[in-house]
Amino acid sequence: MDRGAGVNIARPLAKSATLRCQQGRVPDIVKLLLDSRADPNQSAKSRTPLHVVAEDGYLQCVIHLVDAGAVLNALTSNGIRPIHLAKLQGHDVVAYLHSHGAARPTVATISVRVVSASTESGQVIFGRTCGACHLVVPGVQNPSPICGTS
Repeated sequence: MDRGAGVNIARPLAKSATLRCQQGRVPDIVKLLLDSRADPNQSAKSRTPLHVVAEDGYLQCVIHLVDAGAVLNALTSNGIRPIHLAKLQGHDVVAYLHSHGAARPTVATISVRVVSASTESGQVIFGRTCGACHLVVPGVQNPSPICGTS
C-alpha cells in the first residue's frame, strides 16, 4: 500500500480488498486497509462490508468498520440493514450496532390493504419473513422462514 496499491479497486465480479479481507475474518488486516483509506461503504452485490461481518458476527471487524465511518443503516437491494442480518443469526453484534445508532427498519403504512386482508395468510407470511426475530403469536412456534438464515 505504501507503493500505491489501490485498496478500493474491485475487479469486475470481484469484491473489494476490504470485503475480501473481512470474509477472511482478519480484523488486523481490516484495520490496516481502513487505515489506508479503504472505503468502509464500498458495496459488492448490494452488500457493504458491514453487512457481511454483522451477519457473520465478527464484532472486532464491525468495530473497525463503524470507527471508519461505515453507514450503520445501509440497505441491501432487498432493504435489509446490517443489524437485521446480525439479529437473524443471533449474534452479539446487535447490541453494539444498536448502541451506535443502528435503526430498526421502518414499516410502510398498509391500512388501505388491511381492510380486506386475511389474518391467517398474514400470520403465515409474517412468520416466514420476520419469524426469526419476531413472534407471530405468543407461545406458538412460527412457520419456517422463507429466507435462508444459516
